[in-house]
Amino acid sequence: MKPTGKERRLNRIFNKNSGNTIIAPLDDSLLTGPIMGLQNLEEKINKIVLGKPNAFLAFRGQFIHYSDQFLNSGGILNISASTTRSNYSRKVIIGDVNEAVELGLDAVAVHVNVTSQYEFEMLRDLGQISLECNRIGMPLVAIMYPRKEPVEMLNTVSYEYYDIKESDNNKYADLVCHCVRIAVELGADIIKTQYTGNRESFAKVIQAAQKVPVVCAGGPPIEVLKVLENAFDIIATGGRGLSFARNIFVRKNPTCLIQTLSEIVHNKSTVKDAISLTGFNLTSIDNEIEN
Repeated sequence: MKPTGKERRLNRIFNKNSGNTIIAPLDDSLLTGPIMGLQNLEEKINKIVLGKPNAFLAFRGQFIHYSDQFLNSGGILNISASTTRSNYSRKVIIGDVNEAVELGLDAVAVHVNVTSQYEFEMLRDLGQISLECNRIGMPLVAIMYPRKEPVEMLNTVSYEYYDIKESDNNKYADLVCHCVRIAVELGADIIKTQYTGNRESFAKVIQAAQKVPVVCAGGPPIEVLKVLENAFDIIATGGRGLSFARNIFVRKNPTCLIQTLSEIVHNKSTVKDAISLTGFNLTSIDNEIEN
């Protein structure tokens, strides 16, 4: 049984009826800068808040500057960081667990890129933060990706293993399975990782997680219908939620998209039914991607 502090905080991240969650990450604002729909943070946060995600994942600055907007949502403080201006596969610790307590937040997140040459440093950091979380009663979100250093910064396929995901899906699933098992062994309360692309291989990931809740990243921006279909498959296979970043905040107005995802995640609606219930328009200008 988890310590009381963890249970109370996790209940603010997961919907009490469905047991699932939609986490809206905005931490790419540090990673890539003010681009891809994040030029005006306050405006985009307001639109996402209207969709009523269960929680936000961000760095301290957003939780300080936009505290009013986040007041009625769960909050997850990312305390590991890097930028695309340098070696962004090497995450370093830039905060601590006490900071999340001081900000009134519900969890901390630490990112590990498995297969990176700096993997050992990130594993050490995850282990140390896990110990602190247990002492304080703070849930730990382990962000676990298969990712190595790019040969060239524009080589977005090989270092993210997206080529293997397409050409040898079982091999890619094995990588993701190892990622989540590391998080289990180091005491994560929630695991954020990559969706493997189909139910059969993702079922192996859920099994590898050994009942620790798994939420999935969304990856690069894709057609909005595929976003909904992936969400349905993730939940149908045993995933406990979504943590889609670019596939939400790059949209001109993501409010209705989040509401439609909520129908899938919390009510287990089919994609067709979710679209009908929310009046979601697949071809709306709201779903256009901002650069």
